[in-house]
Amino acid sequence: MRHKFGTEIVTVGLDPVMHAYNSISQADAEAEMENWVSGAERVMQPPHDEILRSSRLALAFEKLLDAGQATVLTVDCCGSMYQQLPAFPCVGFVRLNNIGLGGICEADLDGAITHIALQGLSGKPGFTSAPAKDEAAKGTLQAQFLGSLRMDGPGGASAPYILRPIMEQSEGCVPQIRMRLGQSITQARIADQDKMLYFTGRAVDAPNVNSGCRSKITLSVDGDCGKLSQNWSQTLRRATV
Repeated sequence: MRHKFGTEIVTVGLDPVMHAYNSISQADAEAEMENWVSGAERVMQPPHDEILRSSRLALAFEKLLDAGQATVLTVDCCGSMYQQLPAFPCVGFVRLNNIGLGGICEADLDGAITHIALQGLSGKPGFTSAPAKDEAAKGTLQAQFLGSLRMDGPGGASAPYILRPIMEQSEGCVPQIRMRLGQSITQARIADQDKMLYFTGRAVDAPNVNSGCRSKITLSVDGDCGKLSQNWSQTLRRATV
């Protein structure tokens, strides 16, 4: 990746993350929490302490990226870091996406590289999602994701959201984002050093169903959705802008 794109990947252990987390003052963490709570349409179940720890970790993530002069952070949140961090990284990831950096779920390095490329090309943040074909609605895919409130860029309007627990674990705190409909969408993934897979479509729905990730959009795919599904490769995940 460094040879092809000039991008360096650096592994960060738990200790530097905890050092950054412990350096965040209580006042700053509480102010960040207030921003999330006051901006939400509702807070459904995440307790005060969970939101506070998530907000503090979110500030620590930005501090880590600043210290390393880095752009994107991805965390092995469902693997080696599961319950090792003081909070789940979801709020921190969304916050990084909001401010023009990047937060990527589940140590997805290819997704992080794709995020950097698409953000550089479009000037807008994206998010990494895992799509599922909607058999009940011909020509559509449902993308399940942890996204950004500001898909038009850091200076753009903020999408409405609800603070909820992570659906799969029924713990933690995550913003459930209601994306703007009618928007043109590109989903892509850098498959290797010489190939990017992509397709385009339009956001036609933001379903609220109890499966997968909290946030979802349904995409009306440009072209043959069946052919797209048959030729899918290089894991489920795609970066969306």
